[in-house]
Amino acid sequence: MYSILVADDERWIRKGIIKMIDAEKLEIGEIYEADSITSALSQFELHKPDIILSDVIFPTENGCDFCEQVFSIKPETRIVMISAFDNFEFARRSIKYQAVDYLLKPVSKEQLNQVVREDLIHQSIDGSLSIRKGKWKLEMCPGSGGWSDPKPGEEDPAAPRFQLYDLSMDIGEKNNIINQYPEKASELKKILKNHIFRGRSTPGPIQKNNGQAIWETIKWAEEED
Repeated sequence: MYSILVADDERWIRKGIIKMIDAEKLEIGEIYEADSITSALSQFELHKPDIILSDVIFPTENGCDFCEQVFSIKPETRIVMISAFDNFEFARRSIKYQAVDYLLKPVSKEQLNQVVREDLIHQSIDGSLSIRKGKWKLEMCPGSGGWSDPKPGEEDPAAPRFQLYDLSMDIGEKNNIINQYPEKASELKKILKNHIFRGRSTPGPIQKNNGQAIWETIKWAEEED
């Protein structure tokens, strides 16, 4: 079972976030709450929760500072920042300290529960998949897989088959470092492959995928590791 800490100075928002968490489905055992960064740090040091959902702007404190403190104590903690401000610097600083996402208020129940999971799966227009876990993102295609450049079929022939990014250093996904970190790429690939053959990325029994089990852009899943 996992534990979560929700930090927001506005009680109605904090309670609303807690109410939206699908605790049973996500195997959440305990949910703690705090109305300030000082209180949140105290709760964190006491309970060492696995996941943190925190606002960014508090009356006299900054959630990014909390992010940094949490990282220094327990770097494997999953942090999700939730803010009313679409601020690139806040997002960049949060991800530097292992925040898995930066969500803008108002947050939907579906959006919140998806990001609380251990890893996130994305699908491009052409069906290519990518997986994000912590600061790492592995994209199972050589290009964008969608409308942006390089579009499918227009990739550089010399480009690596897959892409790996450290989002704490490269939030714009400009520097493919898959050749420098093949072990990390292999780890993420195995996780993604497991999700595909289980038919889901959430806890529960194995289920069949709708439609075709393996489509063209995920043929790599049938290859030996």
